[in-house]
Amino acid sequence: MWPHLLEALLTPDAVSLSDGNGIRGVARIPVLGRARVANLATATPGFWWGADARLVDANGCTGMVIYRDSEPTTFMTIAASKEGIHQLMWVFNPSKIAAFLDSRSRFPVTLSGRCSVTAVV
Repeated sequence: MWPHLLEALLTPDAVSLSDGNGIRGVARIPVLGRARVANLATATPGFWWGADARLVDANGCTGMVIYRDSEPTTFMTIAASKEGIHQLMWVFNPSKIAAFLDSRSRFPVTLSGRCSVTAVV
């Protein structure tokens, strides 16, 4: 589909980390390498079809929550530098997504400034 577009943004040593709490179809181990990460993130076209992606603040950085039918299903952040995207970090665990959305420390997203992201999984 379009993995080559994502692959161009990833560093050669890119890694995808997922927290699905045992949900079927969620990678249980880190996925390593530019081509494998790009393929994983684009392999299921239905995942992105009809998704409502919204930017959120996550520990002072920009993250994304993906909604389906008005329900949050996925929380995602990335770690990147001028070399490209080093990590994609996905949370599919419904209780962790709910806890994040209910957090009092969240505030509106600002896309300015520098940000150091640590894994949320």
